[in-house]
Amino acid sequence: MRQGTKMTIDELRQEAEKLVEASRWKRIEVAEKLGISAGTVSSALNKGDSTYASTLIKIIELFTEYTIERETVYVAKRKEDEGAREVSHG
Repeated sequence: MRQGTKMTIDELRQEAEKLVEASRWKRIEVAEKLGISAGTVSSALNKGDSTYASTLIKIIELFTEYTIERETVYVAKRKEDEGAREVSHG
């Protein structure tokens, strides 16, 4: 991971899992260090859905020099329905 890296929730999960494995800490040790339950750590690393984003971020921040910030991105996509029309600017 490098500064400025953008990650999906699954990439956050993969990064957190990789860091825990590399640390050789048991999940219960990670949980104790973070002040959360071992079940929460396990669920975050196994499921990795957005429900566990804050736990995944805490794990990554525990083992790295980075802070993880959430960015909201809006993406424009072309309308697929027949009633869609393009609007010209200019």
